[in-house]
Amino acid sequence: MANVVNNYVEALYYSTNNSLDRTQIEKDLQKFVKISNDNSNLKKILKDPRIEEGVKFEVIDEIVGKENNLLSNFLKLLVKGKRVNLIGRMLLEYEKMMRNSKNELFIKIIVSSEIDDNQIDKIIQKFKDIYKVSTVKYSIEINEKILGGIKVVVGNTVYDASIKRQLDQIF
Repeated sequence: MANVVNNYVEALYYSTNNSLDRTQIEKDLQKFVKISNDNSNLKKILKDPRIEEGVKFEVIDEIVGKENNLLSNFLKLLVKGKRVNLIGRMLLEYEKMMRNSKNELFIKIIVSSEIDDNQIDKIIQKFKDIYKVSTVKYSIEINEKILGGIKVVVGNTVYDASIKRQLDQIF
């Protein structure tokens, strides 16, 4: 399924060479996914095989607006291909492609308690060096279950220097 998601996302991404257009597509795609997640009726309409495609297309045009024809056509293609259920995963992949194009990295820092700015700066610098990127964006999650230390998640890779992991390795 990951291949299907990547194929659709790459097609959308490479449909334009203009970074401003790509940024607008990303914003509009985020907006559409948020509306879709907040409105269960919208999901039902787009997935229901009994509802005519024309009605679904009108709903898409109403949400996306007619000024973003590329995204509107992309979403209609997903409806036709019965792939609209993958839209959330497609957004994540599109955002990843956008970060890569900007030489950005997104990391999730998991700690057992608050950490100070100096520690965050060291973590960011370490991952800039590891991944050879100019910008690192991050989120911080407090998880007392790791007992201490740190976990950093980069995509599907987890760097685990938590005390819980060290204890698990001993026992």
